[in-house]
Amino acid sequence: MYMKRFLLIAGLCAIFLLLLFSYTTGAKDDLKIETRYHVNQDLSLSVISGDFDDVDVSAWKKVINILPKDLLKQHVVELHAFSDGVDGTLAFVEANDTDESRWTFAIDYEDAVDTESDDFISTVIHEFAHILSLSPNQIQQIYDSCDSYEIEEGCAKEGSYINGFYKTFWQGDLSSEHKNLIDGLEGDDKEAIIADFFDAHSESFVNEYAATNPPEDFAESFMFFVLSEKINNPISMKEKKQNFFYNYPKLAEIRDTIRANTRVRK
Repeated sequence: MYMKRFLLIAGLCAIFLLLLFSYTTGAKDDLKIETRYHVNQDLSLSVISGDFDDVDVSAWKKVINILPKDLLKQHVVELHAFSDGVDGTLAFVEANDTDESRWTFAIDYEDAVDTESDDFISTVIHEFAHILSLSPNQIQQIYDSCDSYEIEEGCAKEGSYINGFYKTFWQGDLSSEHKNLIDGLEGDDKEAIIADFFDAHSESFVNEYAATNPPEDFAESFMFFVLSEKINNPISMKEKKQNFFYNYPKLAEIRDTIRANTRVRK
């Protein structure tokens, strides 16, 4: 997804309805991990279990050529190669089993054959947004009570990215409506309700997948923030979400780095 193709946001919306990504704090039981790699401090890979595969290495090299290397060194400790078949889950991130303060980056080797594809590059950025927003420097994992945004990972710190995003765009009626609609639902039933919720609030979300929950909304909006031109006069909520990240100089710096790495025009 280079140059002008990055600006075709309507096309990106269609891509992400395929649900190519997710984040999780536990093992994904329906996915078979073929190879586990340790990510060394120089970002090279060492096999923990399974067989070394050039496809895995190629995919990982693309990841480290997209994202800021210093932050990958700080946050990512393992790479997992898995597959659920072609065109399923392309990638996900999860808290590492042995060090929950760091992350495992997992990539479907069947979907990673074309690392220059729109899907691959956009998904990598989406997953990186989860790492940025849900790491221990952003989330309090052990606490007695939570006066900010509480999620499965813990209690969002007051000045965290995800708490600011939640308070600005979700807190109040939208959050209550969403919770009341999806509570207790799973699978296709939940996806259908989320689709209806998105249809009712289409000006609030960059695409349907963003309406899943605040962390996915954050990640999708961040991806659009990185790949899109800055909106000078945002009107809709989804436009304001894209511009939200400019409030944080570090995130704006990350945007510049990724755009330079992927040759996107400023």
